[in-house]
Amino acid sequence: MAIRVNKAGEIRTDYHIIYDRLQPILEALEGKDDVTLTSKGFMDLNVDRLYSEKEGAVRISIAHNYTQNGDVVPDPDMEIRVYPDRKMAEALTFQNALLFTLAQTVGRWYTQS
Repeated sequence: MAIRVNKAGEIRTDYHIIYDRLQPILEALEGKDDVTLTSKGFMDLNVDRLYSEKEGAVRISIAHNYTQNGDVVPDPDMEIRVYPDRKMAEALTFQNALLFTLAQTVGRWYTQS
């Protein structure tokens, strides 16, 4: 994990950067259980609030969905744990149905002393 100091002197980790990059998605999801984001020329992006965890964390799923033989297939599908109060997020799982791959990270949490 990289640790950086921004121009304002704030410590910024990879978890802060992930949170920053998720801002448009998190804003669209605000107050909702799910949202579908569209962009011309691309597949819809489906975002679901899965559940709340301890310490105010929220687990979300981000996926492109398509239909195959009548079944909805999320491909790829990613789960992310968001810590809104700390402005941090961490990738938990990534699944690619087409290539039959699944990756899961161990829940690591780094705190600032």
